[in-house]
Amino acid sequence: MNNLRFSSGGAGIMAVRVLSDNFAFVVGRVGEAVVVDPGEADPVIRVLDEEGLRLRQILVTHHHADHTGGCRALKKRYDVPVAAPQDPRIADVDMTLEDEAMFTLCGLEWKALATPGHTRSHMAYYLRAADALFTGDALINGACGRLLDGTAAQMLASLRRIASLPDETRIFGGHDYLSENMRFALRVEPDNADARARLEAYGDARSQDALFALLREEKKTNPFLRTTSDSIRCLLNMKQADDVAVLAELRRRKD
Repeated sequence: MNNLRFSSGGAGIMAVRVLSDNFAFVVGRVGEAVVVDPGEADPVIRVLDEEGLRLRQILVTHHHADHTGGCRALKKRYDVPVAAPQDPRIADVDMTLEDEAMFTLCGLEWKALATPGHTRSHMAYYLRAADALFTGDALINGACGRLLDGTAAQMLASLRRIASLPDETRIFGGHDYLSENMRFALRVEPDNADARARLEAYGDARSQDALFALLREEKKTNPFLRTTSDSIRCLLNMKQADDVAVLAELRRRKD
């Protein structure tokens, strides 16, 4: 499947395939663009050239190289700043962003949302005008990221924060893991018809709407957003456990 294109709220959003299974996101408006998580520079450069867009800003969700690997080359080529959460592991940063920071790029209002769990400093970026949330490795098409230097309690709080956004928010996660994630969802909740339909939609048509679902679909299909599900709790034999423990067990089984 090639790069994927969405349009909403006056912004064009292109999911650019980089590395083996990552996405960088080019958000363009009126000839200008922001790129989120450029794990590799060359595919982003090609899109900018093909679309006639001038890069204005780089946004980074977290420090991992598959989300930052293209920053230095893009910064050098276009002389643009890099904005990221406070974390010394992220190089070449010009601006650090605090939780709930509001800022304007390409005439669009953005909001930074702290979403730790995958890493302790993970950040997501909310673009309300386009009903879009760029979630990095916090929420990835039907699952959440591994708990590396964050905790299950942090991840649960981050996922609940994401779940509080409008249901029509489209979720742009940083990887193409949908088939694997929906198969796992059906292992822990075999009677989930919505998860089965999402898997079938992607498998049959390689549907970009299945890959980057609306938040309301994530709530129906993503087991990490469904820690209160009786079906999941029964299968895990955790009927009386708290939600943090359920999420931790789901993540252990997914790992």
